[in-house]
Amino acid sequence: MTIGIICTINLKAQTIDFDYTDGTYKSYNLEDIRKITFDQDLMNLHLWDGGFYAWNVSTIGYFKYDESTIDIKELLMLLNSSRVIIYPNPSTSLLYIQFYLLRSDFIKIDIIDMYGNLMLEYNLGKQNVGQHQEYINIANLPPGNYICRISGLFNFINKNIIKL
Repeated sequence: MTIGIICTINLKAQTIDFDYTDGTYKSYNLEDIRKITFDQDLMNLHLWDGGFYAWNVSTIGYFKYDESTIDIKELLMLLNSSRVIIYPNPSTSLLYIQFYLLRSDFIKIDIIDMYGNLMLEYNLGKQNVGQHQEYINIANLPPGNYICRISGLFNFINKNIIKL
């Protein structure tokens, strides 16, 4: 049995500060920043509520991201309630996947080979808060090691699986 965390535990950000190449400075008071990503020449700021901001990297000379602290009780609640169970692992045909969502999300389960190729894709659509169970048929995959990726706007986890 494999147990892991499905909820990405990022602390709530209070500010993100930018020093632009033209010498100006800007500070944004934002809460609930989920992640910061970079795509070509854009810096993308993703919020937990689905909001999104993007800046051209060439205009940013420096940025600082300050995070607030998280209450230990909240952290323990997240760790204890955010689980993924995948079994049997290794498997010859069916994988049973059980996961818990702390917030509603559009969930997708992908099976990816070790070369990064998408082998199977299951779009589950919008899933509500709570416990979820899915069966994934991997019988047609060649034997080997794979990654089971469970993802959404607010949730993301990779788990190694073995197909016999």
